[in-house]
Amino acid sequence: AGGPLNIERLCPAGNDGGATPVVVLLSGADGIAPARAEAEALADLGLTVVLPDLLALTGHERAGFSEIGRHFERWSEGVAACLAHVDERAGPPALAGRSLGGALALAAAFPPVLDGGGDDEDAPCALEQRPDGAPGALGFLLLLAFAPVAALLLVAGFFGGC
Repeated sequence: AGGPLNIERLCPAGNDGGATPVVVLLSGADGIAPARAEAEALADLGLTVVLPDLLALTGHERAGFSEIGRHFERWSEGVAACLAHVDERAGPPALAGRSLGGALALAAAFPPVLDGGGDDEDAPCALEQRPDGAPGALGFLLLLAFAPVAALLLVAGFFGGC
């Protein structure tokens, strides 16, 4: 049994509601608590940070390996729901995450297309290039391997951080 999608929003000190760049920060399998310190540090840099508690959608505070495979799609839906409600007055949000959150961020940015072979149950499944030219499954898998580094580079490079 899961719960609602709870979202924390951390604003830069002194922000009176004006538009500031937004980072949607996705936590790892260790839960939302460790990500709060990272969110606070990003807010101190002048960013608005949106911190969704995706694991709560499936009733978890932490997720083990078996839960990741079982609930990844539900958590991905939570990412999409969160992004649909982000204030884009300062431009589109940056999406960053660590560990499981990095994988969810990459899945949101580069969703692979799974071809299950139609009605033929014996047909092999094949991951194919997306028709819009975005990276397909191979690009997704390669990026997934570098999720923690990609998230740090995104935040540091995009916002001129440390």
